[in-house]
Amino acid sequence: MMKTKISIFSIICGFCLLSSCDKNQSPSEETIKEPITIQLNTSETKMAEADKSFAMEFFSLAYENNQKGAKKDNIMISPFSLSTALAMVWNGADGETKSAIQNVLGFQSYTDNDVNGYYKKMKESLLSTDPSVKLAIANSIWYRNGISVNDGFVQTNKTWYNAQVQALDFSSPDAVKTINKWCSDNTNGLIKEVLKEISPYDLMYLLNALYFKGDWGKGYTFKETETKSGLFKKENGTIVSANMMNNQKELLYYTDETLSAVNLPYGNGAFSMVIMLPQENVSVSKMITKLKSPLYWQNFIKNMVTKEVNMQIPKFKIEYKDNLNDILKQMGMAIAFDSYLADFSRIFPQLKSYISTVDQFTYIDVNEKGTEAAAVTIIGIKNTSYTPPVNFTANHPFVFAICEKSTGCVLFMGMVGNPS
Repeated sequence: MMKTKISIFSIICGFCLLSSCDKNQSPSEETIKEPITIQLNTSETKMAEADKSFAMEFFSLAYENNQKGAKKDNIMISPFSLSTALAMVWNGADGETKSAIQNVLGFQSYTDNDVNGYYKKMKESLLSTDPSVKLAIANSIWYRNGISVNDGFVQTNKTWYNAQVQALDFSSPDAVKTINKWCSDNTNGLIKEVLKEISPYDLMYLLNALYFKGDWGKGYTFKETETKSGLFKKENGTIVSANMMNNQKELLYYTDETLSAVNLPYGNGAFSMVIMLPQENVSVSKMITKLKSPLYWQNFIKNMVTKEVNMQIPKFKIEYKDNLNDILKQMGMAIAFDSYLADFSRIFPQLKSYISTVDQFTYIDVNEKGTEAAAVTIIGIKNTSYTPPVNFTANHPFVFAICEKSTGCVLFMGMVGNPS
């Protein structure tokens, strides 16, 4: 067998479904069953391909925006959580707003039943394909008590997404506590707070919560005694120490001029973590651009072959949050954030509204035993009558005048160039 040593310097990790609220249960290793192959018809197969393209585009923009802004060392997103939340709010959009969201998802040519049926099938299938991992997928919609919400929108999201729909007194502090508790309950306590306050102009929040806990597949766990302190080279060239887990196993492996990758299975093999390592002369940015190329991800996953791999990967834990407004505008749904042009009349027939914010919170812990991960996506909808306050900060020289209102008579006038 060919032996390949992987020393991780800059890595991209992705969860992959090879054949997953609702919750499933995790039986003992002895009862692990073979994965259930998720059967998709022709339309669903095309939608699944579009879903993967959405994931790559989303991650690419998240990385680019991070490089331009916060420049955090670690990034983590959940494409499935975001697309599910967008699909729920899409059910309340109309006209150009509906088309824009549908185009971002990559589902341009499909009917409402096609799109909703796809997410219902994926949710139910993901929960059943590997009972040896713990997986929970939950959806909820919370709206301001006393406003009129289209019953068709409510019933659609209850039927297709099993969404909990509830009116709340948004003026009460308990409303924030209720929504945050729902997030904590549906992520095993990993994501406890997604809201700090609710504005008087907020009409609705739509949420998706995703929780995953899986042990590495039989024979793929790492021995804690083999975890050693090692060196990790950051993207800027800085060297830091890391706890490197070590193992030598036959694994699915792929390499080309851009990257090398391994596939680490969980449970019965239905889910796995794909770790992508850029080649020595390739930047993370260039690798991510390649991942976004049409069908590149699908083809390299398909072309992985079994090899004996001498593997070193770090233990890591990430807690991440990001506002996705700019990313979604870049992807093509700016109209949904426009307080004048957005059309969510299929949610609020009597109110003009728009998406004010899309935030995502994620968590992951990867260790010798396996992985625990969670995500919450929250979409906030505001009443269009709300106009954000303008900023006026007199922190440089300014002119002032004291006047009489009816005549405009100027009593005093001056310039402040140094208030101290």
